[in-house]
Amino acid sequence: TETTALDWMAADLVGLALAVSAHESFYVPLRHPADGNPQLSSDDVLAAVGPVLADPKTRLVAHHYKYDLAVLERSGYRPTALWFETMLAAYLLGERKVGLKDLAWQKLGIEMTGITALIGTGKNQLSMDMVDSRLAGDYACGDVEATFALMELFRPQLEERGLLPLLYDVEQPLGPVLVRMEGAGIAIDVPY
Repeated sequence: TETTALDWMAADLVGLALAVSAHESFYVPLRHPADGNPQLSSDDVLAAVGPVLADPKTRLVAHHYKYDLAVLERSGYRPTALWFETMLAAYLLGERKVGLKDLAWQKLGIEMTGITALIGTGKNQLSMDMVDSRLAGDYACGDVEATFALMELFRPQLEERGLLPLLYDVEQPLGPVLVRMEGAGIAIDVPY
């Protein structure tokens, strides 16, 4: 997902990147109003892509799925078929840096474009909806292709070490639970 903020509770969905391999991906621009390029209707994309993401037969691969899940659910999507989470896989394999850009460089030898190259920093920082959709698409497609490549690398390693059950039975199922907990919040007895 490409969004307007890092906080999923405040983020609006700007676009979706989908990869079918480590070398083939697509960007669906939803909310880049300033660039003049064609945008797709959020309702039309939800009607077309929503059922695919909700289909348990679809093998969804993601990096930092908890964030994507929260944003997608806030936008009306109901993804149900997370098959492989590369950030969690990296963590289980003992990686110290589990960010996508770090892993792409360390494990794939790919130097990816940093987000600040698109949106800048400081008081002049833009949100992703202010970035040209073609540039955002190139950036997002790079992310999903690297995620796909990391899945192809990490899955056999987890299987070899007997860690797939830990990923599938403990770590990945916890993500949706944490999203619901964070969305509901907790009550705090402030005077106590």
